[in-house]
Amino acid sequence: QDGYRAQDNNTSMAEQDGDDNTLSVQQLGYGGNTSDVLQRGDDNKTKIVQNSTNNADVVQRGDRNEVDSYQFGTNNVEITQRGNDNYAKEYARGANNSTTINQLFGNSNIANVRHTGPGAATTGSNNDVTVTQSFGNNNEAGIVQFGSDNSVAVTQSFGNRNFADVDQIGDGNTSTISTTAGSDNDAIVMQEGDLNQATVTQTMGNFNIASVSQIGDSNIASATQAMGNSNEIMIDQTGNSNSGTAMQ
Repeated sequence: QDGYRAQDNNTSMAEQDGDDNTLSVQQLGYGGNTSDVLQRGDDNKTKIVQNSTNNADVVQRGDRNEVDSYQFGTNNVEITQRGNDNYAKEYARGANNSTTINQLFGNSNIANVRHTGPGAATTGSNNDVTVTQSFGNNNEAGIVQFGSDNSVAVTQSFGNRNFADVDQIGDGNTSTISTTAGSDNDAIVMQEGDLNQATVTQTMGNFNIASVSQIGDSNIASATQAMGNSNEIMIDQTGNSNSGTAMQ
């Protein structure tokens, strides 16, 4: 099923039940468009392309489902997946984009967010990313942002062997990773630029790894591991006026 919108202020609503369904929605023009998608079943795919100022809300319930979202301009997208082996990918180029990905009650889910342009000189700014992965094992969250004033928050709770990776290159970025009630989890933050902040908190788990590496000026890094055994913290900062705090 395909949906194409070339005008403004349109509303697209789609609901699919069953397996192996494919949905494609394009909202192009000067903005004000809204897309709502609900898929129930396994092996379903949704592709969202938005230009200018738009909103998208995608919900998938089942296993091995996939969402591809492409934002160009100032857009908001929220993706919620419940199940196993699901994949959510969001690409945004522009300013003031907001991305929320929720992957709940499932194992081996992947969330991949990239806020940037095709070249190093073409970047976005003021983008915001929130990823939540709860009640599942072997989940992965990967975020890359090129730009300024970006914010990233990753929460992984009640699961083991989860992996979070945040790479930000730009100015004034903030990154927060929180891992609760799980073991063998890895949280890695790499920020290169000015005035970046990174905070990693891992509680109630064993054999967790928190690694923060910042290259730039006036960066602040804080890593906390509590109520667990055999955990590891590594903080590397290169630049001027950096400060780092590690607590176990």
